Amino acid sequence: MFSVLLAIHFVITILLCIVILVQQNDGSDLGLDSGYNKVYTEKRSPITHATSILATIFICNCLIMTWIVRTNKEELSLSHSAKVENISQDKKET
Repeated sequence: MFSVLLAIHFVITILLCIVILVQQNDGSDLGLDSGYNKVYTEKRSPITHATSILATIFICNCLIMTWIVRTNKEELSLSHSAKVENISQDKKET
């Protein structure tokens, strides 16, 4: 399950980068022109809408993957399990 989510995360990341780079520059490079009226009164382009959707999916996917990793504590990485075995062997020897 985690590897499927990781593959989806990779695809979403690439798509999000592409959509952000395709967006048209509106001239407010420093963010000085982005007030409440501009954000909520202007019509949004399909690319801006796609960016919002992809960003939301990206964040949700991050939260889901974090939840999966935190709930599956039995499935540790190989390096971590090797360290645990080395520590337990060292304790037995002493």
